[in-house]
Amino acid sequence: MLSFVHFVVDDLTAAPNIIHETISDVTRICSSVGGDFSASSWCLLSDLEKGTASVLITPADETLILADSEVGVLELRARNRFAAGWLHAGVNAADFDPESTPYIVDDPAEVWPDDFRRIYARCAGLPWEVAVTGRLIIREFSESEEDLRFIQSLGKSSESGKFLSLSFDRPDDIADPRGTIRDLLHAYIRNVYHLYEFGNWAVCLRETGTVIGIAGLSFPDPVFPDIYEDRLSVPYSETSCNIAGDPVPELGYYISESFRGNGFAYESCSAILDLGFR
Repeated sequence: MLSFVHFVVDDLTAAPNIIHETISDVTRICSSVGGDFSASSWCLLSDLEKGTASVLITPADETLILADSEVGVLELRARNRFAAGWLHAGVNAADFDPESTPYIVDDPAEVWPDDFRRIYARCAGLPWEVAVTGRLIIREFSESEEDLRFIQSLGKSSESGKFLSLSFDRPDDIADPRGTIRDLLHAYIRNVYHLYEFGNWAVCLRETGTVIGIAGLSFPDPVFPDIYEDRLSVPYSETSCNIAGDPVPELGYYISESFRGNGFAYESCSAILDLGFR
């Protein structure tokens, strides 16, 4: 759980006047952000490199630290800290490497607490919680053993892939060894969740966290239109595209047989549709 949000100011490469302005800004930012978390503070990059920075005191697994330079982000990563970038008058997004710093905050004082939590989750490799209903939690799949077992079980059901489009639901893939499914899930998380920020999600019981199904929004795969035509017995263009011929997101769901008859499909899909229209 995210409890602390800190900031690093680069005093090694920035001009003195920029450093002075940035310190003034970051003091204001910490005052604003600190009201939503246990604490928020800042340090200079020179202190971070010496290992004497106060931001290193808080628990690593509860802390997100934003640096205003690529050097700062890399230094934090070297210290096994969850790090992102932040911008101000002396820094722009082009100063960061998108591969090592995919998440950059423009004006931290205007960022909602939930957005900090989402950045933290991405940096920590944790699944986003998409929606919570009376009985369910809908979240992203992770590479946990429980999630891998559930996805592997989909291959044992002749119904699971009939109306649910997944990047890893090809019969040949499901039949592959567990390592291959892990690789496919890793790719799905990185290329679907991280890119589109939606997809097919795990449906879990709120009380126990048990995965009981899968539901979500996904674009049909135009590379394999025959899969969808076989499922629905109608042309791909009539089921998966709008009037202009562009693919549109599909809602799909699958609830494990032992949990059917309880309204879980309706409950999860209603929450997802509400999220989609918002």
